[in-house]
Amino acid sequence: MSTKKIISGAILLGLSSLLSRLLGVYRDHLFGVMFGTEGIGVNDIGVYHTAFRIPDLLYTLLIYGAISSAFIPLFTEYVANKKEKEGWQFCQNVLNILLLLLIFIVLIVFIFAPFLIKPFALGFTGERYDLMISLTRIMLLSPIFFGISSIFQGIQNTFKNFIFYSIAPIIYNLSIICGALFFAKNYGVYALAFSVSVGAFLHMMVQLPQVIKLGFRYKFCLDFKAKDIKRFFHLIVPRIIGLSVDQLSLIINFSIATTLSYGATVVLPYAINLQSLPLGLFGIAFAIASFSTFAELASRKEFEEVAQTLKTSISHILFLVVPASVGLFIIRFDLIHFIFGGGEFRDSDVILTGNTLAFLLIGLSFQALIPLLARVFYSFQDTKTPVFIGFFAILVNLISVFIFTKILTMDVIGVAFAISLSSVFNALGLFIFVKRKLNLRNFLPLLNIFKILLASILMGIFLFFLYPFIKEVIVFHSENLNQIINLSFSIVFGIIIYFICGFICKIPEIFLLINKVKKMLNDKSF
Repeated sequence: MSTKKIISGAILLGLSSLLSRLLGVYRDHLFGVMFGTEGIGVNDIGVYHTAFRIPDLLYTLLIYGAISSAFIPLFTEYVANKKEKEGWQFCQNVLNILLLLLIFIVLIVFIFAPFLIKPFALGFTGERYDLMISLTRIMLLSPIFFGISSIFQGIQNTFKNFIFYSIAPIIYNLSIICGALFFAKNYGVYALAFSVSVGAFLHMMVQLPQVIKLGFRYKFCLDFKAKDIKRFFHLIVPRIIGLSVDQLSLIINFSIATTLSYGATVVLPYAINLQSLPLGLFGIAFAIASFSTFAELASRKEFEEVAQTLKTSISHILFLVVPASVGLFIIRFDLIHFIFGGGEFRDSDVILTGNTLAFLLIGLSFQALIPLLARVFYSFQDTKTPVFIGFFAILVNLISVFIFTKILTMDVIGVAFAISLSSVFNALGLFIFVKRKLNLRNFLPLLNIFKILLASILMGIFLFFLYPFIKEVIVFHSENLNQIINLSFSIVFGIIIYFICGFICKIPEIFLLINKVKKMLNDKSF
């Protein structure tokens, strides 16, 4: 039953993530066409991307880590043990503590922004630096709204209610798109910064009715001495330390990008966003959907069930992510040209973004498993082990990025390669410690992984030779129509080829889908 809930939740989250990320792609398309990679003054999109890192850092450190590693397991424990009244008191206490902490830190960053943002922008001076200060201050409201919103998401996750949880990111992206379409022409990147804060507010508000329906009522209470608040902070401190190390890596990566070619601060986030399409659709969706199940099983000490659930989830994620990585690699240049080409985004920018994306794809399958594996530790209320592994993964990243960019002069491609190597190291470390520390055995679907790799490679070979043929045969007068048809046919053919290869290789997920379709047809309903 738990596996069915995970799959259902992952499908809902995956579909909503698909829509949200497609909107994100359209958002980046607007940015590319409107600002290119070398805009100046209020049209300097590279400064916007760099400034965005600071409020994102605050959210990641203070909220994301706390919710994923501590709030959900503890709140789930209350609900699982039929102690919802105490659970809501715990929820209110956590919300108020985090909110006050966020407001205090945001005020500090707002006041001292000219001094605090320097590590994020080693290559920015003069007008670019002043612009970054202004954009950072505008976007500092977003972590506060996201903080409240994340508590709401944690509540819905515990009750396995993912509908409004899924809608919120869509609303957020729509806000930024509206800002770009209606206000960027006159106000440049300032319009985008304001849209980020407005979008964060809407991200919070769209979830409020649902959490009220689930039983949430706001009450101001602060009790730092409460037993579970002590447990909460005991769990989040190692997680915050670990995320600090992760974020340090991001800061250094993006800060180094500001010292490379002028468009590096634009190309890198665009490539990361494209790589994040399959990552968010499959890897993160399954990790989020499975977390509450892991927490329930861990609280009942059902270790064999945890191992089996983990094994199934790994297989499902790789079944989707590995072929997506191969397909994305083959069509990357045409896809990037379709999304960003035209306007201020030049052909040389397309090539650089495509090459950067290629090196990010090396580590995508490993990166997709990291959120899932980390949540296994969190479900056992162990936040220290992922931190320990993450610390060494960041060392790999830092050493690699220095070698690739400063010694081998690989420019922004070197940053992408370093990110991939770090992801590989992190995932392998988590695999090893899941087996050793938690004593979980037989959680790796080795035979399935081999079958998935084989089917993906065969699909890649077929698509590599088929894609140029499709481009030659299907020709229309409109370049945009050509690109849409060619990419669509290639994706459809790629999926068909993968499914045929998967059927021949007897990948379990293929037969799971076939049985699901048969059942849907027999029931005549979805």
